[in-house]
Amino acid sequence: MSTLILYFSCLGLGGIVGFTLKKKGMNKFKHLGKLQILCTILLMFAMGVGIGIDKDVFVSLPVIGMLSIFYAISMLVFTFLFVFIVRKLLKVSKKGELE
Repeated sequence: MSTLILYFSCLGLGGIVGFTLKKKGMNKFKHLGKLQILCTILLMFAMGVGIGIDKDVFVSLPVIGMLSIFYAISMLVFTFLFVFIVRKLLKVSKKGELE
């Protein structure tokens, strides 16, 4: 639980710093996108090392794969149904116009 609090605290602090810098007119950080990509790559590498070290992950890989397929298909089906129902309730045509 304390790790989750740390993550959200860092996220909140970054948001406050960004908002403050933008308010002061310092919102043109040219290399911020490259820094985000670099940090994402490092995070993915660290996650890969963690997965590679854990022996249980390789044993349960088929189960993880099947669950992933199930979640992906479920998301697609329920998203389609939700959009279909909302479009019918709002009476939106196939072209996206209100009837």
